[in-house]
Amino acid sequence: LSHSWGIQGHSFATTLQNMQQRKQHIAASPLLQTFKDAVIFTRWLGIRYLWSDSLCIIQEDTQGWGRESSAMVDIYENSHFTLALTKASCDADGLF
Repeated sequence: LSHSWGIQGHSFATTLQNMQQRKQHIAASPLLQTFKDAVIFTRWLGIRYLWSDSLCIIQEDTQGWGRESSAMVDIYENSHFTLALTKASCDADGLF
């Protein structure tokens, strides 16, 4: 999932503080509309996993982010497809 965080940033990003909890479970209710729509869309297609840098890379870990973000080319290259939200101004806009 490629998306714009918007001017205010992303309050649901993975951080060092919530990383362990995120490894166990990501609750759907606090997700912004973009993520809810992306989950619905990928499940509709029968795809089990959805990758997004804001959730899958620890955002405040500069060294780790540099390492992980450089692997994004492989992630996108090996994905079924990339869902790119080019018209949405922020994560609250959704896909539809």
